[in-house]
Amino acid sequence: MSTIRVIREYRTSYGSRDNVSEHELWIGTDVNELSRKYPPSDIMGADELGYNQFEDGCLTQDTRFEQQLEDGSWETIDDPRVRLGSSLSDYERDIDAQNRRLFPGDYLDEDDDGYYNDWDM
Repeated sequence: MSTIRVIREYRTSYGSRDNVSEHELWIGTDVNELSRKYPPSDIMGADELGYNQFEDGCLTQDTRFEQQLEDGSWETIDDPRVRLGSSLSDYERDIDAQNRRLFPGDYLDEDDDGYYNDWDM
């Protein structure tokens, strides 16, 4: 099994100045351990390693996954994490409920088809 590392990148962009810093969050060979420590999630805002923007995009944080090659160099890879459980965690449920409160239009279902037909577009 090869070694994987997780790098968090912080970028500050103001005008023509760009400042990038990186921090190693995790390094190891056990993908399940990585998945337990930083569980993947499809719920917007619930994945700790997801991309985030602040201050209209002037501050960003992103995550890069890398795998060590035989010569010791590092190669960027896709997110290797796996979902270990089949149900949503309490944290994911809370974030999902907050998203539905703050962004109700993103969560329309089949029963809401007539919603947009009532608007004069």
